[in-house]
Amino acid sequence: MLEGFEDRYADVNGTRLHYVIGGEGEPLVLMDGFPRTWHGLHKIMTPLAKHFRVIAVDYRGQGESDKPEGGYDKKNMAKDVYE
Repeated sequence: MLEGFEDRYADVNGTRLHYVIGGEGEPLVLMDGFPRTWHGLHKIMTPLAKHFRVIAVDYRGQGESDKPEGGYDKKNMAKDVYE
């Protein structure tokens, strides 16, 4: 885990999503390309956390998030993050 960040989980849209959060200031949600995890963004997270509350999400089916059988269309996955 990156220094200054912590793991959290949220139950949204019928799925438990994992995300990493750290830093201070206005929230900044980072979304890497599918099918990648939050770790693909780790090099930019610490510098951004000096100015923002950084939130990096593991999409459904990736990393530590639940891996349901369906719901992998772009609209549904965007809804996961929005909620």
